[in-house]
Amino acid sequence: MVTILGIHPGHDSGCSLIKDGKILAAADEERFRRKKFWGGGYPENSVKFVLEYTKTKIEDVDAIAIPLKKFNLLELAKLGIRYLKHPTVLYNKFSKSVNKKIGYDYYSEIVKKGLKNQFGKYPKIIGIDHHMAHASSAYYSSGMKDAIVITLDGVGGAISATVNITKNGRIKRVSSTLEPGSLGHFYESLTEGIGFLINSDEYKVMGMAAYGDWRKGGYEELKKIAPRVKGLKFIRKKQWALSSEYKDNFWKVHVGESKLVKRLVEKHGPLNVAAAGQKILEELMIDWVKNIVKKFRNKNICAAGGVFLNIKANKRVVDELGINLFVFPHAGDGGLSAGSALNANYLLNPKTEFEKIESLALGPEFTNKEILIELKKQKGIKYKKVENIAEMSAKYISSGKIVGWFQGRMEFGPRALGNRSILANPTKKKYSDKVNLKVKFREEWRPFCPSMLEEESSKYLVNKHDAPFMVVGFDVFKEKAKEVEGVVHVDGTTRPQLVKKEVYEKYWKLIHDIKKKIGVPVVLNTSFNVKGEPIVCTPKDALRTFLNCGMEYLAIGDYFVEKTQKSGIKGAK
Repeated sequence: MVTILGIHPGHDSGCSLIKDGKILAAADEERFRRKKFWGGGYPENSVKFVLEYTKTKIEDVDAIAIPLKKFNLLELAKLGIRYLKHPTVLYNKFSKSVNKKIGYDYYSEIVKKGLKNQFGKYPKIIGIDHHMAHASSAYYSSGMKDAIVITLDGVGGAISATVNITKNGRIKRVSSTLEPGSLGHFYESLTEGIGFLINSDEYKVMGMAAYGDWRKGGYEELKKIAPRVKGLKFIRKKQWALSSEYKDNFWKVHVGESKLVKRLVEKHGPLNVAAAGQKILEELMIDWVKNIVKKFRNKNICAAGGVFLNIKANKRVVDELGINLFVFPHAGDGGLSAGSALNANYLLNPKTEFEKIESLALGPEFTNKEILIELKKQKGIKYKKVENIAEMSAKYISSGKIVGWFQGRMEFGPRALGNRSILANPTKKKYSDKVNLKVKFREEWRPFCPSMLEEESSKYLVNKHDAPFMVVGFDVFKEKAKEVEGVVHVDGTTRPQLVKKEVYEKYWKLIHDIKKKIGVPVVLNTSFNVKGEPIVCTPKDALRTFLNCGMEYLAIGDYFVEKTQKSGIKGAK
């Protein structure tokens, strides 16, 4: 048996534990520290959780796998001396010795120090290239044997995109795009220029793009700063600007050209600029993947990297190229702990039979006894234990009430998939507006997603295919869109979770009970958090969030909870 502990200490930090190719436990550090996107340090709480949950001692771990924070001098030399002054390179104490092939590895130092402080020792450490970790997260969890693996993000070790072929379980890189060709940086510039935070709010741009007209958004001017596709690579002659006028973004110092975008926003408005930028992203991704499919004559594609969280682009790639696309559901850097561990597992045992991932319920879970302890501490509520929590919740959701749903193991990654969710009736926009206004406190144009019974989803989704993780969008049949208007975006699309009974039995029963009451096998599902906070982890987190927003009921374990006092946040009644 091979046991690997994957640790990612960068932004969106976290930890995963793999045994013989299967992810047994994984968590994002932000959930424990209650700081969204927490990173830049050793994820002590995540490490503690995965070891304790799987009853694994540090002595039982064969290796620690980490995504390397390295910079290849030969690659950097191609970018010119200016790149050596890049803030990310300097931040990671880049070694300037031209006699060394690889620069100073900052992440391994963080992990070694953290493990030694936590356990007094550490197993051997295996460093995995950033984009190889992304590629491994997708390929080794896809269930595919013969596939092309592609990655696409902002930058990792001076690289922003890769193309890989696979044979006998091995991933072999055949092409890489250096940072100046970064499609991720292009979208970051778009995000920041519109006025949002990078590595945080890109999904907002994607959502608002549907409200704009790309023809009126400075499309041709935006294309001038975007990379272009050449064969299997993205290329861009001009290097990205090193700094930004914005001082409150994720990195403090940004790589991008958001000032140009800001001027376009002042001229054309944010909705139109978002639409133009989104269209450019989609067109470039389609051209790139088309070249890849043509060269290798293979339509089985595995993908990871933050750009693949753009579900609108994923949808167009699938629809227009007819590919079989699997996107690792934790596609951004938060998935690197799992990806690096999966790759290390292959290196130590190439004969491992990797399993297709069916569920992201990989985090902590809590017993009714543990939940009751927290309920007894909390003022301002009343609660009762019920025999059928799914049926009880379905009754209130169907009548138009907003219910928090806290069940089983917390999900790994950015999506709530029926274990840490806020649920509402999907049939009317007034219900989704209510969730936006009184619970999530977010922009009114932001869409909500549905969870639907997998066996009935083809009645609603055009070109329906396997979609358990909310990472691919679909067109909704026009005659069906009216039935579930609360979870259909303004452009007629939706980003669903297709729920299988054998994977999420209790959640499946809830949706099945909703169907019996309102006639649709669908529920509006949004993450159990309010704007600016991570998804809840513990019963204490759930109760605090429940009491401080307009959520009306809480189904936590087998307990059904309601308030006896008004919510604490202004605007929530």
